[in-house]
Amino acid sequence: MVRYAYHLTMATLSPPASTFETAGRWYRQASRLTKRLRAGRPRDSPGLSKLGILAHLHQHGASSASAVAEYLGLQPQSLTRLLAAMERDGLISRGVEETDRRKSRLAITEAGTRLLASDLDERKLRLATSMAQLLSPTEQEMLRIAITLMERLMPLGESPVHSPATIRSASEICRPPNHDSASSNPMQPYISSITLGVTDLARAIRFYRDGLGFPTQVEEGAPFAFFTTNGTRLSLIPLERLVAYIGPGTQTAPGHFGGLTLTHHVREKEHVVQVLAQAERAGATLVKPAQKTFWGGYSGIFSDLDGYLWEIAWGPMFKFDEQGALLF
Repeated sequence: MVRYAYHLTMATLSPPASTFETAGRWYRQASRLTKRLRAGRPRDSPGLSKLGILAHLHQHGASSASAVAEYLGLQPQSLTRLLAAMERDGLISRGVEETDRRKSRLAITEAGTRLLASDLDERKLRLATSMAQLLSPTEQEMLRIAITLMERLMPLGESPVHSPATIRSASEICRPPNHDSASSNPMQPYISSITLGVTDLARAIRFYRDGLGFPTQVEEGAPFAFFTTNGTRLSLIPLERLVAYIGPGTQTAPGHFGGLTLTHHVREKEHVVQVLAQAERAGATLVKPAQKTFWGGYSGIFSDLDGYLWEIAWGPMFKFDEQGALLF
């Protein structure tokens, strides 16, 4: 009866064929990614069964051997030798049930937690390295959005019959969007990142990191640089790679004004001259000395090493929040 109700519910939802296709592609790629991460693990890495046991105990707390075996999809007797070895290695400890002292309980130790965390960090590092090498900053932002959407999906093992709230969310996904709602517009009024194509990435990194003091975690030889600026983030990428990413027919004119300026607002009027001087010391070219503006402020403009124009501006009308973001 439950199985019939489940299929009836899914039939009622009737997602479009494109959704089925997307689900299939996501499932295939997720499976391939999991297999590649497993295949690329160092030879001296702990076995997957051992990691599965540690992960279960870390997430669910002390458990019986039968509960661990059920979690891994194995028979309890098949884990006897492995559990004994893990106990000898100090990765797990064995206690007794408070309600029934004839039964034992397994718990993860500090050594087991460290091993689990180390293996996770190693996998995350390999995946992050691949992302940095193969994906542009914009593509990485798209991936973050996709991950957020994935977190909203129904748990794969949960039946919608036993989760009415999940059924409602799935029904809402299948309904046409409500364009009268402001939340239905995925384009929100903010700029999350500005990417500059540069002719010499290492030189540009030195200019912004060492010359202007923009914080970054970029490593030597990285294919791009992301700076941890307040609000809108700044990223640098080799110009030829950015052109290839945009697509065939893209034309560039390095050193020529392209109708775009970047503006950095400062809190004090005297800071305009100070920042312009700092940029010049780092190798920038002063394009417009600090002076009064037509809009009632005070600003100057410099050109960075690739010809991008930066305006350093102050105005009595500008206010800032605690993080330094501009308020009008």
